[in-house]
Amino acid sequence: MNFMTFKLTRPVEFEGETYKELQLDFDAMTGRDVVATKREFEQRNPLLQKSVIAMDTDFAACFAARAAKVPVGLLDHVSAPDYIGITQAAINFLLFSGLLSAEFQEMKKAREAVVEEMAKQTSTEASGTSAS
Repeated sequence: MNFMTFKLTRPVEFEGETYKELQLDFDAMTGRDVVATKREFEQRNPLLQKSVIAMDTDFAACFAARAAKVPVGLLDHVSAPDYIGITQAAINFLLFSGLLSAEFQEMKKAREAVVEEMAKQTSTEASGTSAS
């Protein structure tokens, strides 16, 4: 079961509400939640190069906020130890759910496509020089 109550080390006031704990319900998440979280993460970090999102703490914060049904901005105001604990719980869920291996497969395919394209260019350049 991937549900946990995370008790904050100190209450956080955010947008008129006081939070003392977060209910992280990863089991209730759907594919749509993952896609929406990824979009939100990319909007919040437009200049970030593509990374392995399963291990990115910013993505994990977005994912955890969605699992807890709270605004992601709330996590900007929790203590550092709480932020680390919350994001680590999300990262652990993502890693054990197979997101990391899916990302590695995607990266491997992209790398293979680049290597293939480079080989074609090298072949084309080599045949062009031997024709001179």
